[in-house]
Amino acid sequence: MSEENKDQNEAENGLMDDSNKENVKITGLGATGAKKPLSGPKKQIKKYYNPMCVLIISCIYVKSCPNAPSIPAVLIVYGLVVVLGFVWQRLKGRINQTKDVMKRVVFITTNLLYLLNIIIFITWIVVVYTSAAPDFDDVDAQNYCNRNVYLLALYLINTYLLTIAVSLLLFCCCISGLFLVGWYVKKDNDQK
Repeated sequence: MSEENKDQNEAENGLMDDSNKENVKITGLGATGAKKPLSGPKKQIKKYYNPMCVLIISCIYVKSCPNAPSIPAVLIVYGLVVVLGFVWQRLKGRINQTKDVMKRVVFITTNLLYLLNIIIFITWIVVVYTSAAPDFDDVDAQNYCNRNVYLLALYLINTYLLTIAVSLLLFCCCISGLFLVGWYVKKDNDQK
């Protein structure tokens, strides 16, 4: 093994003394040692991970939730609609929108996808929160549901609801802050 390869292996494993580390360039890392940010097609593909994972997991366990058989179905529809939305966003830029008819078609299709997402989201909330508490261990139990499917649906919906709640809270705080600033400015101007 050459001296350079040996130094590189030691640097990657953290075994090298500090005096020689600066001369070794570790592949895959930038000059500062930080990971390089994703760019171009890699960044676009990363957007598909979440809905594709949901789609795959719900397809695998589609028959393993007799307690609430609609949970895997809603997850499958969610995954398909989100992937369809990503594909539509990529195709939308390539469609020639010079004619009014095409502009209307693009507008209507985009808004239908948004509406479908809202409908699926509400359905998802109803299906997950109205299902009885599942039994994850006894496969023969009437209220059995596969742990992966149920917890995936529950955690995702809780994450989305928490994100919406925090966003609304921040929005209300910003509006309240603007209102208070305006009120103090008006009060200050009235006193002068």
